[in-house]
Amino acid sequence: MVCNIPYGGVGARTVDNFGSSGGASCSTKHVVLKSIFESMGLPVKSYMGKCTLDSTGLIEWTGEPAIDYHNYLKVCLNGKWQIVDATFGINEGGAGFSNNLDWSGQGDCQILFPTMNEIEVNDIFLAKQKAIGDLAPHEKLLREQYFQQLSLFISSSVAA
Repeated sequence: MVCNIPYGGVGARTVDNFGSSGGASCSTKHVVLKSIFESMGLPVKSYMGKCTLDSTGLIEWTGEPAIDYHNYLKVCLNGKWQIVDATFGINEGGAGFSNNLDWSGQGDCQILFPTMNEIEVNDIFLAKQKAIGDLAPHEKLLREQYFQQLSLFISSSVAA
């Protein structure tokens, strides 16, 4: 359910905005999903990892790699902590992006923006805001340009 919320709203990291913006980024989707898991009584932890945004191979990206911080969860199912990444769903899958729609709850999901490290975070929104705030100005600009291209690619692919 959460992964099929269209990807978008990058930079609008609040649950209040996600319904009105027509989409949600990894951070917002995982805050929502964490709340669902917790309401089911499942132990869940939030994670963030630094990633390079040139790995999709689908969008036309000629600049130097952009840096971002990707969010995902780990949920304890049957006594085992498993990675859950609900970033992309059916819309993005139709545009050629990997997704975890076939995840059965057995084993880890694929992390959809592969990370170079992982850190457990208490507050996804606060951790993401701080990490992005620490980027150099040119890195922030590259990140913004990347997500503009990604949004255009996904919307044009879904409309086609």
